[in-house]
Amino acid sequence: MLEVFSSPEWSHRLAQLGVDPNHWRRQSLFGLSVLRPCFSELTDYERWPSLAPPPSLKADLIIYRKLFPEQRPHQLPPGSVVWRDSTTYRLKLTEPPKLKPELLRQLGRTERKLAREIALPQIIEADDSNKRDWFEHWSLQVRLRYPNAALFGEQNDLFIKRWILDAPLEPWIKLYTLRAGNVDLAWTLGYVWGQTFYNFLPTMSSNPTLAKYGPGKLLTHMLVQRARQNGLQCFDFLHGEHAYKVHWGPEETPLMACMIPVSPLGKIASKLFGLKKMLS
Repeated sequence: MLEVFSSPEWSHRLAQLGVDPNHWRRQSLFGLSVLRPCFSELTDYERWPSLAPPPSLKADLIIYRKLFPEQRPHQLPPGSVVWRDSTTYRLKLTEPPKLKPELLRQLGRTERKLAREIALPQIIEADDSNKRDWFEHWSLQVRLRYPNAALFGEQNDLFIKRWILDAPLEPWIKLYTLRAGNVDLAWTLGYVWGQTFYNFLPTMSSNPTLAKYGPGKLLTHMLVQRARQNGLQCFDFLHGEHAYKVHWGPEETPLMACMIPVSPLGKIASKLFGLKKMLS
């Protein structure tokens, strides 16, 4: 059965921190009140809604995104609109590698250049003893590279910091650094559960002198290798149509979005939106 990122372990981690996983985030869209799952940026994949939205939710529309089409329920709330929203890439580690020759040449050049000019690159995993130092470096680079990312809104910023630092690391939480000698080149926040590694949020060093080494692809390649060595069956690049992902030959899977009308005004908006999708 296809796994979903928001697993029971996720809810357990939230409970450790005293956080309610069922929070909703309210937004305004063309004058309409819209609700979204509060931690959707942090869970990456979402679950399809139940047949009826919770009666306590006061809004015009509820929107879910990043939904797997094969998990779509037989029935959805009346007036719901479903459309293709984005794409995710999943690499089967049980099959022989399908690396493109161009990627192999790039990786070879990167490793040789790093070994010659700095040191041989390696993947370092943080633990409870050094996770605070890892978080400070990773979060700084994420902010510098993605200054407008929704992930680091005020509420999520505090939450993800607490999520990593305020409770002992679970074995499924992976904090990796790509390092050559004493130089940190890239970082990733990842998760492992079931037989899948989820490459949630990688980021490269903002130091322009390190960009020439192309550390991003090397980081991904070394993470894929480690996942294979650990006996995992899938490497999940997660959603987003980034060109670098196709170099490893992953399967491309569409992700859906679902809009559910709640109020009379929401029903009108949902009908108009559905009509627009049909005509486009």
